Amino acid sequence: MTASRTALAGIISLGLAWSAGASAQLVPSGIFLNIFGPDSRVEANISEAPFQSIVQLVTRVGNRQALCTGSLVGTKWVLTNAHCVTRALVEGRNGWRQVGSIVVKVGRREGHHFAETTARVRALGTLSPNEDRDRDWAILEIAETLGARFGFLPISDEITSLDLGEEDLLLAGYSADLDSGRRQTVHAGCAFRGINDAMLFHDCDSARGASGSPLLRCSPAEQGGQCRIVALHVAERRDGAPRSLRLSSYSRSRANKAIHPRQFLRRLRALMAQPENERTQ
Repeated sequence: MTASRTALAGIISLGLAWSAGASAQLVPSGIFLNIFGPDSRVEANISEAPFQSIVQLVTRVGNRQALCTGSLVGTKWVLTNAHCVTRALVEGRNGWRQVGSIVVKVGRREGHHFAETTARVRALGTLSPNEDRDRDWAILEIAETLGARFGFLPISDEITSLDLGEEDLLLAGYSADLDSGRRQTVHAGCAFRGINDAMLFHDCDSARGASGSPLLRCSPAEQGGQCRIVALHVAERRDGAPRSLRLSSYSRSRANKAIHPRQFLRRLRALMAQPENERTQ
């Protein structure tokens, strides 16, 4: 067993609330899913790292709301998708302004959560994420230092073609097909299947609500057992189909898609280094 697979086994044993036959408790809707073969998602233990650093976002505009996933990436910073927050923004002559509310919830499970706070959008890759999927990222600043309390995830940009097929990834998020997104699930042991200049393709099972989920790699316990974000999950590839479907095996034409960290990492570092009173958007 390779070091990466050993690390994955350790995370699985420590971080999952239930596994094996318990995955039958998932009730997939068959809509907005890209599941390859048997559904490999199980419920995550939100009291354990790295899952306690993965949050649910609730974006509200008027009486409408949308649910997504994000990651604590600093004491007051959250990484997610642009399409999760653009509905709360209005474009104007001088850029955009936030008109809707964004709530960040840590440890969401059914009707309970460990903590919540509000968020402001500070940077995003595009205001048109459906057309610019390779720039579908957003950085939020939260009102409270939840990253100091629950921990935050470092980001690595060391992705090369040599990583293809190595089944050592974790994708964790709040997929809407399980209790309407009220529990965090994780697929452990999935892989990158393709890379181009703009996008990464992967076979990690996901559903609507998991947008903004991190793709993680974890080091072995003897090396600290630290998990790092290696990509940002953004969408599924449907090859013209009106909705996503279960597939018997991975298909490049229906792959799940993610963004390379080089798309957003420099902007995040610049924001974190900027004095708080100078931040506008």
